[in-house]
Amino acid sequence: MAADAAAAAAANNGTTIGELVVTAERREENLQDTPIAVSAFSAQTLAAKGMKGGQDLLLNVPNANYSRSNFGGFNFKIRGIGVDVVAFSGTTGVSINENELPLAGNNFANTDFYDVQRVEVLRGPQGTLYGRNATGGAVDIITNQPTRDFGGYATAGYGNYNAIKVSGAVNIPLGDDWALRVAGFRYTQDGFGENTFLNKSVDGRDLGSIRATLSFKPNDRLSAYLMFEHYAEDDDRNRIGKQLCITDPGPTHVGPVPIAPAGGPVFGNYAAFLNQGCLPGPLNSPAAFGVVNSNATFLATGNLVGLNNGTNVFANNPLQDNNLHNIESIRQPLFTSEQDLAMLHVTYNLSDNWSITSITAFNHSKGTSLEDYNRVVPNLPFTPSNTAFPAVIGALVGNPGLGNLPLLLFPNGVVNDPQIGTTNKFATFDYGTADENEYTEEVRLQSTYKGPLNFSLGAVYSEDTSPLGSNNYYVFSNALTGSALVNNALNGAILGGPIYIDPSRVPSGAGHNYYDARDGGGFLKTYAAFGEVYWNITPDLKLTLGGRYNVDQLYNISYPISVLVPVNNGTTPIAGAEGSSGFAGFPPTVCTTSLAACLFPQRVTYREVTGRVNLDWTPTLYRQDPDLRHLFSRL
Repeated sequence: MAADAAAAAAANNGTTIGELVVTAERREENLQDTPIAVSAFSAQTLAAKGMKGGQDLLLNVPNANYSRSNFGGFNFKIRGIGVDVVAFSGTTGVSINENELPLAGNNFANTDFYDVQRVEVLRGPQGTLYGRNATGGAVDIITNQPTRDFGGYATAGYGNYNAIKVSGAVNIPLGDDWALRVAGFRYTQDGFGENTFLNKSVDGRDLGSIRATLSFKPNDRLSAYLMFEHYAEDDDRNRIGKQLCITDPGPTHVGPVPIAPAGGPVFGNYAAFLNQGCLPGPLNSPAAFGVVNSNATFLATGNLVGLNNGTNVFANNPLQDNNLHNIESIRQPLFTSEQDLAMLHVTYNLSDNWSITSITAFNHSKGTSLEDYNRVVPNLPFTPSNTAFPAVIGALVGNPGLGNLPLLLFPNGVVNDPQIGTTNKFATFDYGTADENEYTEEVRLQSTYKGPLNFSLGAVYSEDTSPLGSNNYYVFSNALTGSALVNNALNGAILGGPIYIDPSRVPSGAGHNYYDARDGGGFLKTYAAFGEVYWNITPDLKLTLGGRYNVDQLYNISYPISVLVPVNNGTTPIAGAEGSSGFAGFPPTVCTTSLAACLFPQRVTYREVTGRVNLDWTPTLYRQDPDLRHLFSRL
């Protein structure tokens, strides 16, 4: 057993290593005889090294890199290949698998390795072995399977920040042919950062998972198991850390021409309009803990309608707290994630040397995140101004007296924003939602001859779908809402029509008082045939030939993005748009009749043939000396 080998190695202080059985080539074999660059960790090794989850592989796998992305999710790279594209339709180059099943939607970066037999990390292209998206490599999490012996275990731990973790499993034999194994864990932790504006902790965790596996083995030819796994997380952790910035005070000249400093009349406030927000410079300097100049943010729209007078509202803020975990925000961050995975795995031995395996699975994953875009609360409030308004409003509506409108709409600078709340502080938040369904069917035929020639052939179909309007990336700001309020008070005179303001605390997508990058739904269908042939030319020399034919069909519906753009009559949703006029809005007249006029379907099909040739030489001395094999496995 792999676990026994790891225990023996630990007993020898790691100076020798026993046989560690892996399935990197979709069949059981000694790790040292596998002609793939693979790192394998048994359950005992994971515990000994403190490897709790996917991000911990970074410190233990050569050529691996891990980071969180700015818009949710993670980027796990092997040899520089991962996912750098910022788009809902982007797919990773490293396949994340559970029991050989590729999972596009997963919590690899969030959950723990619990009740697992081992974790394997394969480096380099693996498309001739695994179903999809394995150009950079593959990670396979192998869970413990039911046995015919009754037993179980339970663990509990307590750490700083009131961290509590409990985990365990129970194995129940059900007669001669059936067995059930139920495992799970729960982890809670107080936040190790602080929201210094609300005096509340952030980055707390509350997550857990449960897995049930029912196995059936009536004879030596047939073995099968049905597995269901549920994961859930709901806590106040930040999606990413705080953003550093060397504050841009704004230009004093354009070429040789001097310009007035920010804070003057709005339409003469060139220093504000030309501001970049942050300056380039080293992040290891104290100045990097500055804050963005608000004139380079959404507040610029508020300046134009008199919500603010062009002053940088962060001007009186001191440097940010140099503790990277601490933030400032008028609302607590929110992070939720949920996943349900069901899998049927069946293997039937057609003969003593041939076996066929089927993997059928459904995976549903969804999540949300909310956090302060700047993670800083300004010390200066909004300063409504009528400096530029008499001339502007007079030209628009013929009534210069309405120049005092910002002072009337925003007493003491207070803006009532349905999504953010009521405050006189400039605030910008982003809010992301995701929902994904995956269907997978894979069939594989393998041989286990004693002779020099063997093969593995497979075919896979997978469909990854997103429901209509389920994947959104919102950015809402009370400066945008304030601009819409001024425009609507003037019957749309500024922007050419009234702007619909979404009254919902949780955005519905109906509003044009926020930015909404919306994936309109779609799918990625993959059809593939793949396989490898193994030829032991001599006892020391092995040749592997692999091939793959792939067909990927990508279909996506996109919506034009609109902020502060009037749609329809600006106050009512479009019929047939699921109650949401925010699905579209550019140009303003396109979507006045139907949702269909606003949709932009995108279709593309990729067909590709790829291959693999591998020649593996394992000298007899190397195969017979476990210490030597262990030494080379670490290089």
